[in-house]
Amino acid sequence: MVILEDIFSLLKPQLDKVVKLVNSHPDFDYLFWQNKKIEATKLKLFPKSEIKIFTLPELLFTCLNAIKPKNQVDFSKKYQELMSNFPLELALFWFKNTLRRQITTYSKFPEIKLKKAYLELIELDKASKNGTLTQPKDMAIQRIILSLLDD
Repeated sequence: MVILEDIFSLLKPQLDKVVKLVNSHPDFDYLFWQNKKIEATKLKLFPKSEIKIFTLPELLFTCLNAIKPKNQVDFSKKYQELMSNFPLELALFWFKNTLRRQITTYSKFPEIKLKKAYLELIELDKASKNGTLTQPKDMAIQRIILSLLDD
């Protein structure tokens, strides 16, 4: 499976290249993730596609927005609520994605501390996938984020 994120936000020449590449390799499964609704004209670029819309709960974004310095109590409360009814792997993806975006744009956190937390999440994900994680994944994620918030 090939996952492409926000490709419909590309400039037309770049998008045309991606469309040509994808349509020339129909033997692969493709997942297009777009952070906003995709226009019908753009969906027609992939005539054999099956469209599925996934909406994410507001609680996820409330929890992600709680990732800010000195906000351990508020983040912990929202994190526990999120973990009670949201897929852990998807939450991990969004936590990594949020930290990565902060590294490449603006963040209230020191860059060194932000990179450390991001790399720890990547290592946690790797350890989970290869069976070497020694603690529950949800607790490990929370510990990493709380460490970042303790600034």
